[in-house]
Amino acid sequence: MKIKTTFLLLCFPILIIAQQSTTNAPGDAFEEKDEPVRQKIMWVSPGTAGNCQVWNFSHATVYNDRSPGNQKETGDEWLTGREKETLHHYFLSGDSLFCTGYENEMTSVRYSQPQLLLCFPIDYVKSFQEEFKGRGRFSDRLEMTLTGTVSSLVDGWGKLILPGGNMLENVFRVHTVIRSLRETAPLSRNFDIYAPVDDRTGEPKDSQNTSWIVESIYQWYVAGTRYPVFETQETRIMNENEPVIIQRSTFIYPAGGQEHYPENK
Repeated sequence: MKIKTTFLLLCFPILIIAQQSTTNAPGDAFEEKDEPVRQKIMWVSPGTAGNCQVWNFSHATVYNDRSPGNQKETGDEWLTGREKETLHHYFLSGDSLFCTGYENEMTSVRYSQPQLLLCFPIDYVKSFQEEFKGRGRFSDRLEMTLTGTVSSLVDGWGKLILPGGNMLENVFRVHTVIRSLRETAPLSRNFDIYAPVDDRTGEPKDSQNTSWIVESIYQWYVAGTRYPVFETQETRIMNENEPVIIQRSTFIYPAGGQEHYPENK
């Protein structure tokens, strides 16, 4: 079985699918010399969905914080992406891309039923929703069971105005939502991270050792580019009273690592 090792940013799965569905030009394929860069900007709301939208983010402040990466291709089917200290594992099967797990210094997760991240080609209002299941280990002290759903929708197209005022036309937006239930327990001697997770119904019995987490990701693409041009991420923990936001980020992706937008220091 062939192996592809790809050191990319966390959004790597959607990058491949968007490239395949929006352009077939040889010049838009991934190249070994590519060094994709993302720059962090101030948090902005992703705006509304629909036809003929104008997403205006020209007011957003760009921070002096760039995350470089590079990528290589050595085959098909299996892929590995690195986001800072976390290694993500992916698998291409037919027209679908799956996440099979991830790992870093503290946490290791393997999905017995992988996360379906995207199906291609991408079409406007095309959507899917699939379940995933897996197990994990945290700091060699806790074991985790993870279950949930991934849903994705191309929910809009129109124009995008980037920080600095550059306007892009023929842009479409992909909205991905990952809802996961994480249950923890003390690590047992016979814990098997690869063991299948049984089907479960209803709410977990021990609510003190469970957490509902919802990740909402918006990414904007324009035909002829290898990578997304804009992205927002928001992660919330759902508790009994109201959701608690634990992470919010917004990024721009200068094309091929060659183009950079103005910075406000």
